[in-house]
Amino acid sequence: MLEKMDDVTIFLNGPSVSYSQNATKEFPLLDLAKLFTLSEGVLLA
Repeated sequence: MLEKMDDVTIFLNGPSVSYSQNATKEFPLLDLAKLFTLSEGVLLA
């Protein structure tokens, strides 16, 4: 969606707010969140 210049917002609640503590090698959540926000996505927690 971001590649198509759509506005994208993700709202995290509950345990997902601690996404950086739940990252693994298979799911590098901190890196993915950084890429998402650098691509002009909005991440709300």
